[in-house]
Amino acid sequence: MIATLGIDLGSTTCKAVLLSKEGKVLGRGITNTRADYRVSADIAAREAILDADLALLGSLGRLSTETLTLTERRLRLAGFRRRLQILHQALCRVMDRTAAPGLADLARDVDKALDAGDASNGAHSRVLDQIMDRSLFFRDIALALYLDAARLRGSLDEETLATGLAKALAATENTVFSKALDETAATDLPPAVRPLIPKLAAIRPRIAGQIGTGYGRALLPFPETEIRSEILCHGKGARYLFPDARTVLDIGGQDTKAIQLDENGLVASFFMNDRCAAGCGRYLGYVAEELGIGLTDLGPLACTACRAVPVTSTCTVFAGTEVRSLLYAGEKQEEVLLGLHRAVVLRALSLLARSGGIFDALVFTGGVAQNQAVVRTLKEYLAKDHADLTLHIHPDAVYTGALGAALYALETL
Repeated sequence: MIATLGIDLGSTTCKAVLLSKEGKVLGRGITNTRADYRVSADIAAREAILDADLALLGSLGRLSTETLTLTERRLRLAGFRRRLQILHQALCRVMDRTAAPGLADLARDVDKALDAGDASNGAHSRVLDQIMDRSLFFRDIALALYLDAARLRGSLDEETLATGLAKALAATENTVFSKALDETAATDLPPAVRPLIPKLAAIRPRIAGQIGTGYGRALLPFPETEIRSEILCHGKGARYLFPDARTVLDIGGQDTKAIQLDENGLVASFFMNDRCAAGCGRYLGYVAEELGIGLTDLGPLACTACRAVPVTSTCTVFAGTEVRSLLYAGEKQEEVLLGLHRAVVLRALSLLARSGGIFDALVFTGGVAQNQAVVRTLKEYLAKDHADLTLHIHPDAVYTGALGAALYALETL
């Protein structure tokens, strides 16, 4: 099976989409952006191939959804264990030797937390659910596991441990851990899946073309002929998902893009933010870190507010200071956060106006399109001045740029 690969290297995440020659999405992959961009692209691509493999397994053996889910859970849990072993070895190297006995105890506690969510019997646990959640990455889950274990034991200083973990993760994160299904130990797979693995190699997609895009596209290990601008790729990806798309709003980690498409789906004009990461994913992420809130919890918490407290700072760092000042002044956290999300939407609407306005239909793409407070606020503002406007948000909005890149690769075949 011939396929093309699109890679979207963003400032916070790297996305990959595998596309058949008929234009069907075969698999999607995502990872956090690492210091080594070649590794980021490789891991995202491997995730997309694994995603395609699991779908092909279902068609090969007519496997149930439950069996496929169990297969993925076992694979991801086994891979997570391998990563933890390498991380622990690195942690022992970077930490003071006097901490070694305490580190061994922590490692055992972390293993127990994983044992509670062993996928061999389909059991569910918080940790395993996090491992399966594509919006969470190994770095975040491992850090939380170790720090939680340290708090329960009270035998190691948390700040010292966090510093050691940061160094250990930096030393190990650029190792490619993910394996293809046919490289995985048979013991990690359900009995119904094992006899299908040899057949999988014969039908696995063969990548015949690739295109890279995104904020860090110039750093991808691709020749210049295999690079496209993110404006073009987001426009093409949005048009593929929604053929009636005329305006595209993309809010990623580092920038916001307002794109206008003509009746043929070609980019007619565009406008991007010109002030660092203000009003983007990192803007929200920075405030979440300052307040000790998970990024995925930011939107739901803001949606509980009855009113929005205005946040006026356009600088990411100053916004964090302003949020803290408002909280010290007695404002409710959820109301300040709703004000923060409204600031993001207002900046996005300003960019749309400068790009030429909003034409039916509007497609919202990028990682921030998954933030329910931003989506709700955007809908509220659009309802005032664009009551008849169609707003499209695809469940896989974060992959739109990678999808567009894969479509461009398809055109070169």
